[in-house]
Amino acid sequence: MGYPTPEKTWVVTEVIGDLTGTRVNDIKSLVWQVKEALKALGWTVAGSNDNTTAGMDAVDRWDAYTDITNSGNDGDSWIVLEAPAGWGNGQLRLNMNNGGAFGILVRTEFSLGGLYTGGNTTTLPTATDGDGLVNNELFDFNIGSGGAQITAYILSSTDGEHFRIFFCSNGEPTGFLLFETAGNPGGAWDGRFYGRGPVFIRGESPQIGLNATISNGNRRHLRIKKPAANTFGYLNYVMPITAGRQIFDTTFTLPNPNEISGDYTLFPMELYNWDTVGLRGKVGYIKDWWFTFFAANRGDNYPDDDSLQFMVMSAAFVMPWDGSTIPNFGGS
Repeated sequence: MGYPTPEKTWVVTEVIGDLTGTRVNDIKSLVWQVKEALKALGWTVAGSNDNTTAGMDAVDRWDAYTDITNSGNDGDSWIVLEAPAGWGNGQLRLNMNNGGAFGILVRTEFSLGGLYTGGNTTTLPTATDGDGLVNNELFDFNIGSGGAQITAYILSSTDGEHFRIFFCSNGEPTGFLLFETAGNPGGAWDGRFYGRGPVFIRGESPQIGLNATISNGNRRHLRIKKPAANTFGYLNYVMPITAGRQIFDTTFTLPNPNEISGDYTLFPMELYNWDTVGLRGKVGYIKDWWFTFFAANRGDNYPDDDSLQFMVMSAAFVMPWDGSTIPNFGGS
């Protein structure tokens, strides 16, 4: 079988973090550079706080990473970024605080409706539909000590419907932010979903969480999971409707590469629901996102001819690539 043809045209933006001399400032610098890269890709600033002045007034006060503070109060340093119209103008709120393995937390919250208001130099802006992910961390897992490089890769579609931000260190993508539009979502759901969390890492957390909101206001969780044991060739989709309750679960064995052509099978990520009346059955799929067998290593590219058409982004995630960027996942 041949490789799939991507539905979208993708741009890969590489962000190489500064080595500032301290891990806290390294992380601040990388987050600041990602903010700048998103602005170049069409995102706008809805408001910000540099711990001196603040407001939801479309002003970017993070002129440098040194404008980001983490003095122990969530509201001391924040920014709200608005996605392009292609993704429906949802908003991402970022802020910093002390804590975690390296002395700093990068905290996130989402508003699908782009509804953040308020906020000042000590208080975060809020949204009536704000997703409760504020206490989660982007960088506090397997992030290497010492002076290891940290990097980020932003995969964006030219129509503004998809943004995938992978944060990398120690030779692995370790965390992500996602802003996606599902394929064929049906009339009850506009297809937009978003998420953050750890990327699959062998020996680390076995699952990622994605959040979606359908038009009737009920929130559903879409979760992709691999088996607890890192057994070669097995993949598990799990999408629970509430914590501990699965709405779809299937396990199958992925085949070896085709011995004639050398092609590796790439499976699409389909989304199913059996529990919600009116939404049962297949409810969409993630565009241009595939899985392959778990023996694949991050940085492997398909076909195996250095054409960089598809890239393995750790533990069997396969993404479309741009044909030129050789990833640096932040080796030590």
